[in-house]
Parts: sequence; C-alpha cells; structure tokens
Amino acid sequence: MDDPSNGDSIERKGALEALRESEERYRLLFDRSPLPMWVYDQETLGFLAVNQAAVDHYGYSRDQFGSMTIDHVRPPEDLAASEERPIAAKGEGPSIWRHRKANGETIDVELTSHALEFSGRRARLVIANDVTERVRSEDVLRESESRYRLLAENATDMIVRLTLDGRRVYDEARERLAAARQENRMAQFQVEDRK
Repeated sequence: MDDPSNGDSIERKGALEALRESEERYRLLFDRSPLPMWVYDQETLGFLAVNQAAVDHYGYSRDQFGSMTIDHVRPPEDLAASEERPIAAKGEGPSIWRHRKANGETIDVELTSHALEFSGRRARLVIANDVTERVRSEDVLRESESRYRLLAENATDMIVRLTLDGRRVYDEARERLAAARQENRMAQFQVEDRK
C-alpha cells in the first residue's frame, strides 16, 4: 500500500523546487539588467537591494547603498524644495527625477516603480533610466524654439514697419512726382504763353 503522505511530500518538494528556480530566474534578471534597479522599503526609504548596473552607474558600493535611503541620491536643493516622497507611490507612470551620483554629478533619470513585498516589507522595485542627454537636448530645443519665435516676432514687426515706412515713402514720392509733373505742365504752359 502506498503512503499518501509520501505523495504530498513529493508534491511539496516539487513546488519548492519550482519556486526556488523561479526566484533564481528573477534574481538573475534583476542582477543582470543593463538598467539600474533597486528595491527600497516604503516606510524607511532604505535600499533593500541594488543590482550591479546601479552600483556601476551611480558609483556607490553595495555597502554604501545598504546604508543609504532614496533621499541620499537626490540633490540637496531638490530635497529642500520638495517634501514629496522620492517616487510616485501611487503607481503612476514613469516620472523624471534628478539624482546625484557618488562623484557629485547630477543626472536626470526616468523612474518606473512597482509595489511589491520584499522580505515581508512593503517595498517598491525601481528601474532607473538615465535620460540626462534627452532632457538636455529637449532644453536646447525649447531654447532654440523660443529664440526662433522671438526672431520671427521681431522680423514680423520689422516687416510691418518697413511696409508702413515703405508705403509712406512711396506715397510721398508719388505726391512729389505729381507735384513735379504739375510744375512741369505749368512751366510748359508758361513757355507756350511766351511764344
């Protein structure tokens, strides 16, 4: 006779093995992602895990990240200007934030985050995409468009003034020409009257 508890044990072992393999696959995806990723505690804002891309990109060691909070990667002037929490905790779409790297450089990052439970804590998984060059390019484009609009407005004003001035000069020239013609006719009549 077969022992029914033996079947449960085999099923449990299979489920645990499948769970372990699944966790290993996700750990591998997290660790090998080319984009900086981390998990932080929603209450303390402390980093719970960071991937190698975050360590490489930000320049902080894993130990340093482990003793930091999300606020440590934000520039001090941004913290002073805002009392908001670091990432939209409401599950909103990607948002752009300024971050400070270990070398002091400030970068613009597009953050996407997702709520999860991590080691029994309410946490968020964050993916950080450095968009510094894109943001700078957009700023340059906005400045260029602004200068273009100003030049176009100035050119339009100048054209209107030139047109009005040109019209006035044209009207004055026509009046002078008409007066000169009139004078010429009068002079012709005088010459003819003397004959």
